[in-house]
Amino acid sequence: MTHPTKLLRGAVSAIALLGAAPMVAGVPVLGVVAVQAQEQLVASVLFEGNRRFSDADLLKMVDVSASGVYTQQRLNADIESIRQAYDSEGFMSVGVTARTEAVADGRVRVIFTVNEGDRAGIAAINFTGNNAIGSNNLKGAILTKESGILSWLLRDDMYNEQKLAADRELVRRYYANRGYPDVQVNSVAEYDPTRNGYFINFTVNEGQRYDFGNVGIETSIDGLNTDVLQQHGSHRAGSHLLDAGPAGHDRRHGLRSHGSGLFLRRRPCPSRPRCCHRQVQRHLSRR
Repeated sequence: MTHPTKLLRGAVSAIALLGAAPMVAGVPVLGVVAVQAQEQLVASVLFEGNRRFSDADLLKMVDVSASGVYTQQRLNADIESIRQAYDSEGFMSVGVTARTEAVADGRVRVIFTVNEGDRAGIAAINFTGNNAIGSNNLKGAILTKESGILSWLLRDDMYNEQKLAADRELVRRYYANRGYPDVQVNSVAEYDPTRNGYFINFTVNEGQRYDFGNVGIETSIDGLNTDVLQQHGSHRAGSHLLDAGPAGHDRRHGLRSHGSGLFLRRRPCPSRPRCCHRQVQRHLSRR
């Protein structure tokens, strides 16, 4: 399977080849370049200074390989491929160089030297606009953590876009499950090379808080005592409206089984009196 870093710079290499090829009747002739280039076979590929990635991992990222053809252009592309792999793991100050050594039969040994540097961490996580919920509570709800004494072990202070997107959703759910279904969450990450760390800022637009107003039960079943069912309800007036979840189905607002083949369906009835409550009605029927 082709390593992702190879695919990323494959297009760049192709453009460079077209630019270097001579033109015949306005068409680049790549074969001429191959004839003009001095080909050398690679005897072996070695790596120095790499700790985050093993030699086997790095070999998968490069095109230069034993018994392959060496060119300076391919070597430069492999250096960039390794650098990108380290960059994705948080090693923002990594340095990668390469050299060759002549061996028998006109072949060359290719040696990559990696200066990994220190992995970038999370210098600080800040929240603005969170008036109802404290920043410490929100920090505890997300996956990304600020760098600390155990970060080398837990590795929970690594920044990437996918994790940041997940953290935005976690903050949104945290608010929604506390009565703020209209909350909006944005985030931005800035890298500080002097600290070798990221500053992550979340901006929260909380919106209004919604609590349950009057809770009643409607039924189409004759003789059913709704007062008894009311006592077993999971919500009371004044309790928080919970999040509907990613699939639109809330664990505590969805269908709830009862005996005798009955089920309960909750139907929010929006209303916006001064106390900003929503009323909820319940409808009971047979399956």
